[in-house]
Amino acid sequence: MILGNLDVSSVTNRVMATGALYAVIFTFGFLLARSGSPYSTLLLTIHKLASVAAVILLYKTFTYVNQTQGLSVLAMAVGALTGLAFIGTVATGGLISIGGQIPEIVYLAHRVTPVLSVVLTAASLLLLNSSG
Repeated sequence: MILGNLDVSSVTNRVMATGALYAVIFTFGFLLARSGSPYSTLLLTIHKLASVAAVILLYKTFTYVNQTQGLSVLAMAVGALTGLAFIGTVATGGLISIGGQIPEIVYLAHRVTPVLSVVLTAASLLLLNSSG
C-alpha cells in the first residue's frame, strides 16, 4: 500500500502530504474543468486517486491520534464534518463525471464542497496536532 509506511506521527509529514495531495486534487480538478466534457480519463483518474489518498491519510491520522492520545469531542466533531464534506465532494464530482444534463446546483456544490473540505481538513490537522 502506498501510504502503508507513512509515519503519520510526524507533524511535518502529515501537513506536507496533505498539502501535496490537495495541490494535486485542485490542479487536476482545475485542468478537468478547463478541458470540459468528455473528461480525460487520465486527468480524472489522477484527480480521483489523489482524493482517495487524502481521505486515507486523514483517516490514518485520526486513527493514530485516537489510539495514542484519544480524540477530543471537538476533534471528533470536526473530523465528522470533514468526512461529510469529502462525501459531498465525491458525490457531486461523481455526478459531474457521469455527464449528461447535470443541474447547475451540482456544479455549484462541487465548487463549494472542496473548499469546505480543505478548511475542515486544516482545522482537523490543527486539532490533531494539538492532541498529538
